[in-house]
Amino acid sequence: MISPASCAFEEGRRRSRHTEVDVATWRDAAGVLPAARDLMGTFPPGSGPNCFGTVMGAAGVDGAAGTWMQREPFQEWLAAASRPGGHDGQPGGCARCGARSSVWAGLVPGLSEDGDVAIDVLSRFFRDASQLPGELSQDAPWRIIGRIGDLVLELLGSLPPGFERISAEVAVHRSAVVASSAVVTGPAIVSAGCRVGHGALLRDGVWAGEEAVIGPHSEIKGSLLLAGSAAAHRNYVGNSIVGAQVNLEAGAVLANHFNERADKQISVMLDGQVIATGLTKFGALVGDGSRVGANAVTSPGTLLPAGSVVPRLGLVDQLGGDGGR
Repeated sequence: MISPASCAFEEGRRRSRHTEVDVATWRDAAGVLPAARDLMGTFPPGSGPNCFGTVMGAAGVDGAAGTWMQREPFQEWLAAASRPGGHDGQPGGCARCGARSSVWAGLVPGLSEDGDVAIDVLSRFFRDASQLPGELSQDAPWRIIGRIGDLVLELLGSLPPGFERISAEVAVHRSAVVASSAVVTGPAIVSAGCRVGHGALLRDGVWAGEEAVIGPHSEIKGSLLLAGSAAAHRNYVGNSIVGAQVNLEAGAVLANHFNERADKQISVMLDGQVIATGLTKFGALVGDGSRVGANAVTSPGTLLPAGSVVPRLGLVDQLGGDGGR
């Protein structure tokens, strides 16, 4: 278990300085260390300042933050998740713990196994990437999802006229219709002409574009839905970016987490290359005009080009059962 955030690490040691970290830094770190912000100001009781477990936990390794991690398992994990290198021109190595310097090829968002960075991905899936909110069109989709909550919070501060603040972190356009039984927890933005049905749940950073439809008992979690898209009948959309005019038939699921695997890290396949997202929660990038049939499932890390058709009861697993590992 993790001790309360207010606790000092050890008797006589300084308290956590996480409150001094600015929002931009947390946002930039989210893709590489997705769990870092959840761990801020906490420390496993009795463990002392064990940097190995903390780094692994911040990178998304389940249970690592609460473990007194020895050097050997840490270095084994680091070797699997990185490649030798660095940016200072000097041989790697940590003076305190001896761990070698690395460029985290297995964790840096958009970095493939041979170091190539995926650039301008979104324009290949969306006919007009500028329809994305803010200035996101040049960002890799996994970087967007890695900081979706902060992004929606930022967008709340620059909305055009016509929106009403339902709460400090929720804004709904006056022309949108939200059922009384729907639950919208911030941060969330529901744009003009949207319809949110009875029993629907929007949570953990949602932006619904104009005329989007979120139907009865559908759940949208940490996702962007572009204009005219519909998750209209008991759908689950987890940590995904859904293009314009996409239709998810009844029961279709964009899965965002490898429940069945010990290694929860999610990779994607792009141009024949496996690219590590650095995330343990990433669903799908669904191109404009795609159709996902009833009760179909897309595995975590799915990239569907514009106009894709997934048959009813279909399973999209682009990296196979091992997720490309």
